[in-house]
Amino acid sequence: MTAAKILVGLLTLSGLGGVLFFLFTSAISSPVGFGIGMVAGGLYLALLLWFISRSPMWPGRGRRSNALWVACALLAGSGGAMWLTVLPAVALIEAATALGWDNAAASWAGGYPEEVAKALIVALILLAFSQFDRPWHGLIVGAVVGAGFEIFENVLYGVTGAVMDPESDAVGATFTWGLRVIVGPGLHVVFAAIAGWGVGWALHKRNIGPAVGWTFAAVALHFAWNYLMDDAAYLAKNTVVAVAMYSTIIVLVRRGNRHARTRPPGPGWVRIPYPAGPGFNTPGMSPPAPGRRTPGR
Repeated sequence: MTAAKILVGLLTLSGLGGVLFFLFTSAISSPVGFGIGMVAGGLYLALLLWFISRSPMWPGRGRRSNALWVACALLAGSGGAMWLTVLPAVALIEAATALGWDNAAASWAGGYPEEVAKALIVALILLAFSQFDRPWHGLIVGAVVGAGFEIFENVLYGVTGAVMDPESDAVGATFTWGLRVIVGPGLHVVFAAIAGWGVGWALHKRNIGPAVGWTFAAVALHFAWNYLMDDAAYLAKNTVVAVAMYSTIIVLVRRGNRHARTRPPGPGWVRIPYPAGPGFNTPGMSPPAPGRRTPGR
């Protein structure tokens, strides 16, 4: 879709501008924190992309065009998502504070605009690139979009931790990175992948229901994760949230991997071809020619 390609291009360019601007200001604020963030972020991103690409759901293995959509997903999911969420986040924080919902301020600012923005970016990327012709590709694109958001956020938080640490920038940046990676590994990857699963199936079925439902699940999990409580209650609450979100993504990944390995698709498939691609081998449709790979595998 031409409109989707234009919007993805705009989000990618604005995302690149946002990333460069904030990285530049971060480097000025704390060169040490910035350096640690770039090294840690590069390693973390490489690990996330390697892990995500191992899934049978990864589209079109061996296609060079994957590099383009991955770059767009990372930039749109980082700087692009920031431009989409900054004003709503500020407004929601001010509203929550005015209403006395101080403990929920971070929940509203993080859970609602961030997950909705990432789900929108996933939908646009699915429609903009022709290799996305399977409903489970939404989960893969969501995971990459979430990876871009998470790395960008971690770099900024790492620089903030470096500046605020009373001992040294190195200690503050390292502690902040370690805390964010260990306490909630792949947090935004999981949230965006959950929403992306629904977006992919919504486009496939031409029914907005799955996108609304799974995006709401991502918003609710993020909202609950950010909600502030006393230390003991906060730990217990986030333990429950972590079990819920990691269990959910494990189930979805297993289901998607099973679908991706199945030829023809198993029971429960609808017969409407995915709008971004040439269709695929559902019951009642022509099977692929002998010796040809099914698109998107």
